[in-house]
Amino acid sequence: MAGWPALLLLLSVTVTVAADIISCDPNEYPYANICCQRCQAGHHISRHCSRNHGVGECAPCEHNTFMAHASDKTECFPCVQCRDDQEIVAECTMTSDRRCQCKRGSFYCDSADCVENCFRCSRCPKNRVIRYPCNATADTVCGEANPESGNSHFWSSVFVPFVVVVFAIGFANLIYWKRKCLQRLFVKVFRRESVEPGSR
Repeated sequence: MAGWPALLLLLSVTVTVAADIISCDPNEYPYANICCQRCQAGHHISRHCSRNHGVGECAPCEHNTFMAHASDKTECFPCVQCRDDQEIVAECTMTSDRRCQCKRGSFYCDSADCVENCFRCSRCPKNRVIRYPCNATADTVCGEANPESGNSHFWSSVFVPFVVVVFAIGFANLIYWKRKCLQRLFVKVFRRESVEPGSR
């Protein structure tokens, strides 16, 4: 008979524990031995329900916070802040997080998610062409040397100086013949003036 009180105490604890384990619907959550309905996306719980399967009070997510799904959270999640080497793809809303990507044309990330930083885009050498420009997910891809660049280098290094030399020679010849003509004209005028007084 001495064992009956201990057995009754054990049964009491078992019943109490079993009573604490409650089963709620998928759109509900357990609170204080009752089931409360979850708040819809874009909201958080501001006050729990007071009756089983009841609806508590929900408040919309504050600025720069979000909640993507119906939940039993008392606070919304903070939105991601884009880094200096990133640009905003989609702004933060009450139901979705802010989405960022590496700044196009300056930085890139070739992995699923650049947690720490993006990589600076590479630049092609002057004698090589850009096959694929740098974008948010891939670095610059350089092609083979551009043959036109070699031709342009030839024209700039050989042809242009040649034209300058030819132009300089032509200009010097023009000056020379102008002086020659002026000298001949001066001699003719001088001779005419010197002959005319003697003829009188």
